[in-house]
Amino acid sequence: EAEFELVRKRFGDSARGGLLVFCGERRSGKTSILFQILDQRLGPAFIPVLIDMQSMAIANEVDFLTKIAREILDALGPGAARIAPPDFAAGANHAATLQAFIESVLRAHPDRKLILLFDEYELFENKIDAGVLGSDVLFILSSLMENQSVFLVFTGSQHLEQRRRKYWRILGQSIWKQ
Repeated sequence: EAEFELVRKRFGDSARGGLLVFCGERRSGKTSILFQILDQRLGPAFIPVLIDMQSMAIANEVDFLTKIAREILDALGPGAARIAPPDFAAGANHAATLQAFIESVLRAHPDRKLILLFDEYELFENKIDAGVLGSDVLFILSSLMENQSVFLVFTGSQHLEQRRRKYWRILGQSIWKQ
């Protein structure tokens, strides 16, 4: 219950987004927390969206952002009918396209906050190192969090101090709980 209270307290009263990291060893309950949030444990004020980095088979950043958008639309269920999915056209600014999509989601649901739940956040690093994602993908997420009512929850190993690459500056904006 303490973990859910932490999320409610951190995200509930904030008009702008935020980042929370749950870290711990395998089988310590991190993913269980995400599934309970997904099952509306935080209440109707949130639109929880699970992004499982381990099962995310993607070829590039457009695939990744498209899958996030699809997961958001799926989470909205029938409430997504009037929201157009984003078109990540070649040469377009992907950050601006995703931002516009998120704005349309939040306009359609003005009393709710979007909470993106990333399981196994360390896999961002693997995908960036492999060239599947650009390092700017974390800055895109950070921008959403700073400019919208978009909240991020990352779960992963307890080794936050090992995330030293420049693109992990996003973690500096977080609070974390082991």
